[in-house]
Amino acid sequence: MSTRRIDILGSALALTCACTIWLVPWVPVRFVAVVPLALVLPGHAMVRAIFAQGNGESQPTRSMQLALVLALSLVTLILGSLLLDLMPGGLQRFSWAALLVAVTIIAYGFSVRRRRLAAPDASVLPRLTDLRIGSALLMLLALVIAVGAFLGSRLLLPAPNATGYTQLWMLPAAGPVRGVEIGIECDQLHLTRYRVMIRHGGRLRVWRVDLLPGRKAVLTVPVRASRGYVTATLYRQHFKRPYRQVRIANSTL
Repeated sequence: MSTRRIDILGSALALTCACTIWLVPWVPVRFVAVVPLALVLPGHAMVRAIFAQGNGESQPTRSMQLALVLALSLVTLILGSLLLDLMPGGLQRFSWAALLVAVTIIAYGFSVRRRRLAAPDASVLPRLTDLRIGSALLMLLALVIAVGAFLGSRLLLPAPNATGYTQLWMLPAAGPVRGVEIGIECDQLHLTRYRVMIRHGGRLRVWRVDLLPGRKAVLTVPVRASRGYVTATLYRQHFKRPYRQVRIANSTL
């Protein structure tokens, strides 16, 4: 099969996968179309564009090509998702698939263009420079990835549906006193009131703790030697159901 026909088939396959994602209502069928469009086709098109045959560059091995296909596809997926999330329409199924199709078709078109310029009857301009175009493109791609990763790490995205959480732990108490240390760390989004219930040896004790986000409290509870477990149950504000629960064998204290 000619190289040009491979580029055309790759572009057609990308468009077919996108149409399947847009139009087919069945999730398993859409999943089959998502895998090549997200993990194979963009990277394959970029690898063919960078290492176009006939340009005098050393070709990577088959295993290296497979690694580059997956890596470049993932980079396109991540950076494209960040870009679309900043757009007015947000990250949607249609925009996500359209972006991957556009990147794939443009890369395949660039591959065809480079092979045409590298043909023996083409212009002599590609032969007048010693610059290894593939290496330069890889360096440029690495720079774009580095800049995109840095900007993405500094980017604060809205999270309207974000929820906080709370940590609860219990350890044997340090020092000569026989007992347990119960720790509560609040990572909620606002001031939270807790109720801590501790059961041991048939006894029940209750503490109330108010914590701001990022704060923690440690309770030291003396425990008598007995059988069974020491159980700490955490409740949040007005909720009647337990939120966290830990326990430790009394015999290990």
